[in-house]
Amino acid sequence: MSEPNRTNFGLIVLPSIVSGIGVVLILVAIWVDEHWVRGICLSIGVLLLSGSLSLVDIVHAQEKMWFAVYQPVAFVIFMITAFAETNRAPFDLPEAEAELVAGFHTEYSSMKFGLFFLGEFANVLSICCIATTLFLGGWNGPWLPDSLKFLWFFAKLGVLVFFFIWVRWTYPRLRYDQLMNLGWKVLLPVSLLNILITALVIFWRGQSG
Repeated sequence: MSEPNRTNFGLIVLPSIVSGIGVVLILVAIWVDEHWVRGICLSIGVLLLSGSLSLVDIVHAQEKMWFAVYQPVAFVIFMITAFAETNRAPFDLPEAEAELVAGFHTEYSSMKFGLFFLGEFANVLSICCIATTLFLGGWNGPWLPDSLKFLWFFAKLGVLVFFFIWVRWTYPRLRYDQLMNLGWKVLLPVSLLNILITALVIFWRGQSG
């Protein structure tokens, strides 16, 4: 019996949905904001290693070793841009550096106020799910049978969410110019260099093999 066809563009569709959550929340509040550093590096190195855009194939490619080990630079860049994409500290710039209270949602109370944070944390959960799938092996893990391997996914997800919360209470907020300098002068060149090195290594391994 042939294997059923799987969607091979999940890695394109899912981040586009996630990146839109924060924008919709701000636009609903009648707040116009420029969206910065939209995932400068969505880990093209991971795509080169897995050879597929299918999230299932990417997880299967990490059965022996996580891509976070093979692609530590891409993993760090992904996490930094994930903080910026989800508007988490130290990149919570929609709240504005000059405002002492909270920012664009100061005029909202009760459930409207709660919906802002519900959407924000839903965005964090989504981006952590993507990070777990791309770099931490998804549901892969030792000891557990296949029927319970989903517990490994939730365990990794919980660690990443805790990391997001921990960073929020640890580092001060950056200014807009500091974020732009970080994105364009540091993260973008480093991510492009990482992609180039990964492609060359894969090419040389293919030639030698």
